[in-house]
Amino acid sequence: MKIICIKISTYLLVIIFGLISPSLSANCGRVTITEMNWPSAQVTAHIDKYFLTEGFNCDVTLVPGDTIPSVTSMIATGEPSVVPEVWIDKSETRTANIDPSTKQLRELLNAAQNNGLVKSTGRLYIDGVQDGFWISADMLKKHPELESIRGVLDHPELFPHPDMSHRSAFYGCPRNWRCHTASSQLYQLYELLKYGFDLITPESGDELAASISNTYDEGKGWFGYYWQPTAPVGKYDLVKVRLLAKGQEFEYTYRVETYVSNHLLNNQLVMSYFSNRAYTSKVMSQLLSWKEEMGATTAETVDHFLKDYHYLWINWVDPYIASIIKSSIK
Repeated sequence: MKIICIKISTYLLVIIFGLISPSLSANCGRVTITEMNWPSAQVTAHIDKYFLTEGFNCDVTLVPGDTIPSVTSMIATGEPSVVPEVWIDKSETRTANIDPSTKQLRELLNAAQNNGLVKSTGRLYIDGVQDGFWISADMLKKHPELESIRGVLDHPELFPHPDMSHRSAFYGCPRNWRCHTASSQLYQLYELLKYGFDLITPESGDELAASISNTYDEGKGWFGYYWQPTAPVGKYDLVKVRLLAKGQEFEYTYRVETYVSNHLLNNQLVMSYFSNRAYTSKVMSQLLSWKEEMGATTAETVDHFLKDYHYLWINWVDPYIASIIKSSIK
């Protein structure tokens, strides 16, 4: 008798979801989502668009934008409705100084949130995102001592310079990037020149990524400054070199959050989606690597995510919405 009651209750819940969810999602209305100009933010924006369009019957428009202009506009006008990937927080350690613009952005968002103009839905990457010194997992497997900067400094011969056989290479950030200052400071702080490492400054992000693929294809070691989530981290299985003592693992640790305007706060289903929607940096790096390797469009990457990462996104929505998303996959 108890089993029969449980089954009846389950069926009733499905019916109730079927009756309530469409009526609520039908009122979703127009939603604008910022599509940033870097790969992880672009993929995230397109995945959000898919879920809101197919699952909640929203009228979604992607609008190009960058962090400061999009956040400022959201606070002033309520548009865009969603800024999916806002990098706002760095934990400061003794090896690097916090960026003043990051602090200003955090203060701006805190004030706006206290006034009910925007709301953070929580972390986009549940494991945090980091930048720093990286090597390949294959190299670490062969030489476990490379897990720390001390081990790398003791074995410069494992990271040969591309042009000078008697020197080693450390790849920094392109000169016009914000991280150029940080990578140059860390290069000096750890006295890499003294240990035989020359600082190589790529002209662009593409050139920096190419330096990884070139050394990897030649079976050589790559050592340099990079960040996650990115395609090279996923493709070449890069691992972070520990620069500090254990328990103090990193110079910069970012908190990446999604912000929504007050226009969405009353839509409980959509807010529930954004509160539950989260990735790991590893998953996003894998997605970006797959996109690059397959030469896929962002739309094709969304389709790949829906098919191959069902275990992840199934937890973002209720069973009824999940069934709608599943049936929409081509």
